[in-house]
Amino acid sequence: MNLQRLRVGEWIVGVSGAVLLIALFLPWWGLEGTWIDLGPGGPVEGLEQGSGAVTTWSAWQVFSVADVFFLLLAVLALAVWVVVARAPAAGLGIAVETLVTPLAIVMTIVALVQVLGTPGALEVPPPIPDPSIEYGAWLGLFSTCAVLFGLLVAMRDERLSRPGEPTDQTGVPVSSPVAVETLPGPPPA
Repeated sequence: MNLQRLRVGEWIVGVSGAVLLIALFLPWWGLEGTWIDLGPGGPVEGLEQGSGAVTTWSAWQVFSVADVFFLLLAVLALAVWVVVARAPAAGLGIAVETLVTPLAIVMTIVALVQVLGTPGALEVPPPIPDPSIEYGAWLGLFSTCAVLFGLLVAMRDERLSRPGEPTDQTGVPVSSPVAVETLPGPPPA
C-alpha cells in the first residue's frame, strides 16, 4: 500500500466514509418524553421517567432500507481509498470512483430529504412533540455530501497543460511539445 498515491479527493472520500460509518451508530432523531422504542406505527410510550428526558434513535433504528445503503456507501468509500493506494495504475482507482459516484449522488439526496424534511413531517399522534434532529444526522448528512464531493474532486482532470499551452512533466511551460518516440511494429508474418 502506497499512501503517496492518494490525492486530496481520495483522502476526503476515505475520511468521510469512516465518519459516515461512525455516524450511523450515533443519535439521528430524538423525542422529549417517556418513549422507549420506535415501532412501525411510531414511537412507543414507556413508563413515567419524567417528561424532560430525551429519547434518541440511531440511523439503524430509524431507517428500514436506507441505513443499509448508507453502510454500503461508507464501505465503498473506504474501498476506494484502499484500491487507489494499492493499484499499480491510476485507471483502476478512477474506474472505482466512477462506479461509486452514482450511489453517492442518490444517498446524498436521501440524506438531504431525511435530515431536512422528515423529522418535522413524521406522522405521529397529536400528543407526541416534534422530533429533534440530533448531531448524528447532521454528521451523516455532512459525511455523505463529503463522500460525493471527494469523489468528484478525485475524478477531475489533472493534466498540467491546457490545450495549446504545452508543459513538461513538472508543469513548466515549454515552447513546443516534446515529440513522442515511436517504435517500429513487429515484422509482418
